[in-house]
Amino acid sequence: MGRSEEYADGAVDWPATLQRKGPQPLQLRHLRRRHRLQTPADLHLIVIDRSGSMGWSGRIARAKAYAAGLLEQARTAGQQVALLALGGQGVEWIQAPAFARRAFIERLRPVGCGGGTPMEAALAQADAALRAHARRYPGALRHLWLLTDGRLPRIPARPQTAQRIYIVDFDDGRIAVGRARWWAQCWGAAWLPGSDGSAGLAWRSPDGVARE
Repeated sequence: MGRSEEYADGAVDWPATLQRKGPQPLQLRHLRRRHRLQTPADLHLIVIDRSGSMGWSGRIARAKAYAAGLLEQARTAGQQVALLALGGQGVEWIQAPAFARRAFIERLRPVGCGGGTPMEAALAQADAALRAHARRYPGALRHLWLLTDGRLPRIPARPQTAQRIYIVDFDDGRIAVGRARWWAQCWGAAWLPGSDGSAGLAWRSPDGVARE
């Protein structure tokens, strides 16, 4: 199936139980259970662009709200998350990879914006974290979410360890450049408009492709 798997006892497998019981009265030793498939927790690594241009028109506030939606959905699904921010102060881990908890949302509150966009440095750190997750959970999917307005002088190299990439575009003002959409096309990534507020819809798609 392409994913490492382990099994745990699930519901009673009645056909197998009755076959084992035969003509005897049913006893506990006759019970057989279905194998319930368990898979390692996927990782959703969320990179938040907090450069100066993300301060325009409330972009950073909407990006944080979008990230909070992703965190909550990952928590409900029992999956892992990580939060990485980049801006004029460099690259900062807001949350290292871990199983999602509601408390992580509060860590987004103080994230401000300003300065340049050290995207290449951020992606290098993100790729290293994804590689570490791949070694520990070889059967889990590795999702990379980039919450950005795409205003970069050049498109950076695509992180090779990410299996599914989503570029969430917050360049939605009156003078939108449209660079994030082009970036997604160059990478073969899913492009999602940050304005629609539909955080997390893409990861439920089997192929990870955004639906417009």
